[in-house]
Amino acid sequence: MNKQIAFLLVNVLVTCPLRGQVSAIIPPHARDSLAAADARSPIAQRNRQRSLDSLAAGRRRWTLARVAEYQLQVHEDCFCVPRQDSAPQFPLVIIRRGAIVGHARGRTVGGSLNETTIDSLFVVVERDLRDPGRVVRQLDLDSRYGFRRTYYAETPSIPDLWLSIHVDSFAVTHADSATVHCSS
Repeated sequence: MNKQIAFLLVNVLVTCPLRGQVSAIIPPHARDSLAAADARSPIAQRNRQRSLDSLAAGRRRWTLARVAEYQLQVHEDCFCVPRQDSAPQFPLVIIRRGAIVGHARGRTVGGSLNETTIDSLFVVVERDLRDPGRVVRQLDLDSRYGFRRTYYAETPSIPDLWLSIHVDSFAVTHADSATVHCSS
């Protein structure tokens, strides 16, 4: 009996890996309870709104920076089944005008590497901040460009359902009107 349950659980996790906005698997009545608890807590509401405002300000800084091309390396840690395609051969991603156009050698880091763009980082954070089932515990934005450098979110109603994303390196390689800036 235990082997059957373990086999079923492994198959579910492999076919439906838990990543990012996984609070969608929370039943509607539980999501309603989380939303009601959030609505009853003025502190939670203020924190969520403060983070949304901070993210909007960061997005404005990113837009005003007019970065045309940049290199980015991001990794994530989570309590999840790793994707088989999660380790690109060259982890440094080259992005031009919002699209991934190439790869280069990057730094060796722990966790799974994640191919992404700055714009998609904003989308992930905003989606989590607007999801009543998710709690964003850490959101550190780059002071110059406004993108998320470090991020940690969890779904308190589901043990071990957390996601941590780190920008390991970022470098502007071409800006329309800004000077080239590199940070790690």
